[in-house]
Formats: sequence, C-alpha cells, structure tokens
Amino acid sequence: RVGGSGAARLSEPVYRVFGKHDRAIFKDQADPRTSSRIPVMMSVTVVASEPSAAGFTTNVSSGGMAICRLARPLSIGVTAILQVEIPGHARPLTTTGTVVWAKQDQAGIAFTTFPPSDQVMWESFLTRQAVKQTLSAA
Repeated sequence: RVGGSGAARLSEPVYRVFGKHDRAIFKDQADPRTSSRIPVMMSVTVVASEPSAAGFTTNVSSGGMAICRLARPLSIGVTAILQVEIPGHARPLTTTGTVVWAKQDQAGIAFTTFPPSDQVMWESFLTRQAVKQTLSAA
C-alpha cells in the first residue's frame, strides 16, 4: 500500500536489463565507462587524412578502442576511418570513429558508425576475447 499515515510499504523487486553495450561479460566493476575494455594488441590503420597513421590497439570495447605506437599524432575531434586486422579474419574490420583523447603516439577512438556485418564480426571477436581472459584468469 502507498500513501496515508501508518501505511505499510511493500517492497518491489528491481531488475536490470543489459543492452548490447553493457553486457555483464564485458563489464569491469572498477571501470565507470559504459563498456569494459579488453586488452588486446592488433594492427590498426587510421585514415583521418593523408598520410594514414598505422598503430596498434592496446584495449578494445564495443564502443571504441585505445591505440598506441601511432606513426603520427592524431587530433582530438577528428573523425577517421579505422581498419582493424582481426586475428582469424580474412578481411579487416572497417568502421568510423572520432578521436576522443590523444597524447603523443596514443589516442582513444569512440566508434561512430559500424556497418552491420562488421558490427557482428566485432561483437563476436569481443565475446571470444572476454571468454579467453575469463578462462586464463581461472
């Protein structure tokens, strides 16, 4: 019952619904970001302008990636085409992202668009990497 003085309060169960960018398997409780980061090093090419910048991922998530060892620095706010060499795939994943932070030869990229076929490939890759990390930690 609700209302009135001396009214008894009934407790209601509360549930949480996880969306595709907030799955429990990817979430690290210490990380306040929407998607947990999975440490993995892969080759990535950033085509923001000529010439393109090659580098490596340091960690990845469903929403973006951190890149290191860039051949040239990137500027915050730049939108770029990303080509990521995913191990075990014949073709690179191609998506668009925006540079959200940059420091010398490192940058953080937030994905802005993902073709559906590449989104499926990326989510599948993230799931496999998360399972590998869980098994190796056990």
